[in-house]
Amino acid sequence: MITTLILGQSDVVSLLAQAGAKTEDAKLYAAPLLEAAHTYNIKTPLRFSHWLAQLMHESGDLKYTEELASGAAYEGRKDLGNTRSGDGKRFKGRGLIQLTGRANVTRYGRYRNDPRLVDEPERLARLPLAVDSAGWFWCFGTTQDLNHIADKDNITLITRLINGGLNGLRNRQRLLALIERRMDEIGTLKVQYALNSLSVYPTVTEDGVMGQRTISVLKELQSDYLFPTCHGDVDTKTWEIL
Repeated sequence: MITTLILGQSDVVSLLAQAGAKTEDAKLYAAPLLEAAHTYNIKTPLRFSHWLAQLMHESGDLKYTEELASGAAYEGRKDLGNTRSGDGKRFKGRGLIQLTGRANVTRYGRYRNDPRLVDEPERLARLPLAVDSAGWFWCFGTTQDLNHIADKDNITLITRLINGGLNGLRNRQRLLALIERRMDEIGTLKVQYALNSLSVYPTVTEDGVMGQRTISVLKELQSDYLFPTCHGDVDTKTWEIL
């Protein structure tokens, strides 16, 4: 099992493209997504998979960083902090996770030490804020840090906290399963290649499957580096060695 995020930029491009994003969009967003993942501690395969699945759904596979509707439906929504005339349209959803409402934009602006953001919310639809705001919302935008919900693999609760309901749950589940499967394959191939590149352990087949031979060689490596427990998982320390 791989328990730490080991993907590089090109890996994320491949992952996003296979999940449905256009190649040019995947290339545009891969690096900012990795940066935000490290900033907001979305640094395990499970957390990253849940985050990407939600972002892909909310943005229409990275096509949209601004809500298609006018935002008029949010006018007067005090729960979103929309207390002034025109706030509904001004603070409609923007960014990959559709940050919505005066209150959320104000809170995020304070976090970024960017007081002008509340006067220029359209910047949320552009990089780097389109991605960074999605990381911020994941950690701080709801009543719970969604990293901890992702650790429990609870996509239903994550969807409720992001969406307010369960709209698009089936597609979010489909994306999560696809991303998890592909992340495991990419990560395992990287581990197998790294093991073989050391040229000091028995050769493993580079097939993207974390089989018993690969696990056995990982345990041997961990034994050589005096791990207290030779578990065969690829944690942060093991990956640093590789």
